[in-house]
Amino acid sequence: MLVFKPFKVGDMIEAQGITGVVTEQGVFSTTILTADNKTVFVPNGPLSTGVITNYTTHGNLRVDLTMAISPGQDLDKAKTSAISAVLAHPKVLRVPEPSVSVMKVADGMVTLSIQPFCEQPDYWDVYFGCTELVKKAWDRDSIQGPTPTRLVINK
Repeated sequence: MLVFKPFKVGDMIEAQGITGVVTEQGVFSTTILTADNKTVFVPNGPLSTGVITNYTTHGNLRVDLTMAISPGQDLDKAKTSAISAVLAHPKVLRVPEPSVSVMKVADGMVTLSIQPFCEQPDYWDVYFGCTELVKKAWDRDSIQGPTPTRLVINK
């Protein structure tokens, strides 16, 4: 750990099933503050032999939102509405531009991946804020969400 330095204090990492911001690197353990304000002490031994994802290395993060619409809705209208909504969030970066893609069409819904970018400290604010903004935009633009259906066969 001390030789390779895959992260530093202040970086947002995922390791050993924990995601959060590194607040301290000690000789025997690393301290991580999670998004729900928990302090987690991770021993450096297991940390050094496991996979570490550093979300801070490149300076900004892609926020992956997954939202669905009813298959009968105008797809282009839903995508345009979602892009406009996320761009209204003050912490969403303009470059790279947000994108909206169809992930799948199944189970009575069209699942969309909405991907704005933000600075690392703003990740959760952008994640939750954009989810709300897209929902409100779709309500305003009369874009309906899916209605889950179940087929029950009695024999």
